[in-house]
Amino acid sequence: MNVVKSEMFCAGTGEADMLDLINGSLWVAWVEKYLLKGLSLWQVTEKVTHSWAWKKIMKLRDDLAYVGDINWKAFVWREPAAVVAMVKFLKPNKAVIVLQGRYAGRKAVIVKSFDEGTRDRPYGHCLVAGIKKYPSKVIRKDSAKKTAKKSRVKCFVKLVNYQHLMPTRYTLDVDLKDVVAVDALQTKDKKVAACKATKERFEERFKTGKNRWFFTKLRF
Repeated sequence: MNVVKSEMFCAGTGEADMLDLINGSLWVAWVEKYLLKGLSLWQVTEKVTHSWAWKKIMKLRDDLAYVGDINWKAFVWREPAAVVAMVKFLKPNKAVIVLQGRYAGRKAVIVKSFDEGTRDRPYGHCLVAGIKKYPSKVIRKDSAKKTAKKSRVKCFVKLVNYQHLMPTRYTLDVDLKDVVAVDALQTKDKKVAACKATKERFEERFKTGKNRWFFTKLRF
C-alpha cells in the first residue's frame, strides 16, 4: 500500500492495537480527534473545509471492504484492479505496433482478441494482420505501372501476446474476419492464402488514400 492507503487504513480502524502498531502517529491521533470524532470512516461526511488529502481519502472508500459491523470500524483494503473490471481497449480493428519477434516495429491491426486465453495459449493474446513490407512513396509523375508497383505490400498473420503489443490511438476500418482466422495458421497453404487476401484488402485501402499513418514505415 502507498502512503495515502496506509494512512487511510490506520485512520479508519481506530483500534488501540493499530495505534500501538504505528507507535502513536500524531497524524492518526489528530484525525481521530478532529475528523472522525469517534465515528467510523463510512459515517463521516465530506465537508468543504476538509483538506485535499482528506477528500482524496474519502473518495477511496469505495475500494474498501467491511470486516464486521460498521460500528466496529474495521476494514481491509481491496486493490481497485480486483474490484473494477479492466477496460478492454485491445479490440478488433485497433491499430497496434508489434514489440517482439521478427516483426518487431511493424504495424498491425487486431482481427480477433482472446482476453481469457485459450487451451493452447492460457494468456491474453490476439490474432493480428500486419504489414511486413510497406508501400513506397508515390509521386505525381509516376506512371500507372510504376504506381501500381510502389503500392504493393507484403503482409503477415500471427497470434501475439498482449504484452508484446503497443496499442495506438488509430483504428483501421478494414474487415478481415472473413479472410483471416485462427484456423489459417494451422497449415502453410491456409496461411499463404490468408496473407494474399489480407494483401489485397490492404492495397485497396492504401489506394483510397485513407489511414496513411498505418501504411508508413515507423521511424525509430
